[in-house]
Amino acid sequence: MDSDQAKNILGEMGAMSRSSAAQLKNPWWQAPLLSVALAGLVLAQLVPSPWNAGVALACFAVTFLELIRYTRQPVWVSGWRRGWTLPLSIAFLVAYLALYAASYRAWHEGGNAALVVALAGGVFILTLGYSVLWMRVWRAEMARGH
Repeated sequence: MDSDQAKNILGEMGAMSRSSAAQLKNPWWQAPLLSVALAGLVLAQLVPSPWNAGVALACFAVTFLELIRYTRQPVWVSGWRRGWTLPLSIAFLVAYLALYAASYRAWHEGGNAALVVALAGGVFILTLGYSVLWMRVWRAEMARGH
């Protein structure tokens, strides 16, 4: 293989990457659904036991069913390769766990249900913003051929 053939192959790979980014269409309801599921995990602690475990399991089930649907699309490319998607995801996880810990403390140490509801609203907004931002970053990285 000479250098011209190698350049052509790399050019085709970049075009395929850009094509993959253009083909991936998430339904409008995906980000709000995941936001509701993660906020529901925060709110589950307000539900009396043993029903709170059922609420939490339902939220996990929604999340995992959506993950299965997402990965079985005709075009699926992992976003955690290089670039900003992985650091963005780690920052989201840290922020989510901090909000969850704050809600746990507010409910189990102070009995403050209003604060738990407010923190669940914060989780909803955080997750919705993260989902949209992550997809924009991923699409931009795929369009650049990363």
